[in-house]
Amino acid sequence: NIDISLLKGVVKTNNFTLEGYNGIYSFNLYSSLNQNYPFFKFNLEAKDIDLNRISDDSKLDYSFGGKLSFDMNFETSAFRIGQVVENGKAGLNIEIKDGYINNTPIQNKLNDFMVTNNLKDVFNRKIDFSNFSISFAQMANNFYIRNFNLNATDLNFNSYGKFSDEEGLEIPLNLNIRNENIIDRVPLEITGFLEAPCVKVKSKNKTESTCF
Repeated sequence: NIDISLLKGVVKTNNFTLEGYNGIYSFNLYSSLNQNYPFFKFNLEAKDIDLNRISDDSKLDYSFGGKLSFDMNFETSAFRIGQVVENGKAGLNIEIKDGYINNTPIQNKLNDFMVTNNLKDVFNRKIDFSNFSISFAQMANNFYIRNFNLNATDLNFNSYGKFSDEEGLEIPLNLNIRNENIIDRVPLEITGFLEAPCVKVKSKNKTESTCF
């Protein structure tokens, strides 16, 4: 349920309610249209969405779980359509706590990739993790990836990078794999574009990549 009003050139939300999967949701919209450069701003937030229930209801061949929280925001002032991005600032933060993934397509593809690099049984199993997070930020025509982290019992990484229309993704990532008391550190790099990212082992020699 949402209630939006327009009064004297100002658009805003008066009330917003949403229910589903035990989450807590909020949405706020504000726009001032009665000025030379109309201003627009919105914020969407959700906390503690139950991914276990979503996984159960989806009846997929793979499963996932945890508590998902995210927030999304955008604001801009624009006189022409082309200025919406140019003058804009946006952010998206995603976090999953106490989660797991099991037999997901991305796991299977990553596992095949790791096997070709002589690393077996890294992703082809249920992976429990205490925390996963990723943040996207946009300022004018610049795009950044921040707080790209995974903390699991025997897997972890911490990374950040950037994205541009010309160069695509540039995200160096050191994957730490714990096997008993031994830790293998695998230097990876994420390239390609947001709609089709690729992963390769970072090396002086040319290496094969896998794309999604």
